[in-house]
Amino acid sequence: MDDKGKMSDINWKALGIRIKESRKRKGFTIDKLSALADITSNFLARIEGNNAHASLTTVYRIAVELDCGIDYLLSDSLTHLSNTQLLNLNTLNQTEQNFILDVVRGLKKCEAEIIEHF
Repeated sequence: MDDKGKMSDINWKALGIRIKESRKRKGFTIDKLSALADITSNFLARIEGNNAHASLTTVYRIAVELDCGIDYLLSDSLTHLSNTQLLNLNTLNQTEQNFILDVVRGLKKCEAEIIEHF
């Protein structure tokens, strides 16, 4: 992705913290969650420690296994938007609109891939 407000807008440190907290709350080890999400335990540990960036598909798979929404995991990346702005995309600048569209496109792609596997 380019640097015009897309994946670069994600607060990777906060995402890693939310994943780690959610994993521990579920009672999952890194090995268990990584196996469920079909990633290596090393990669998951690096995501949690803000030493690696996951694709939106990977974040989605992690969210599914943690029984939480991807919006929860990414919520720190959207804190600069008010509820009113989220409801009215016309008030968002182009960077913010592109970020939201990329999240929606990524979710649609993830959903299609998951349906395809079942």
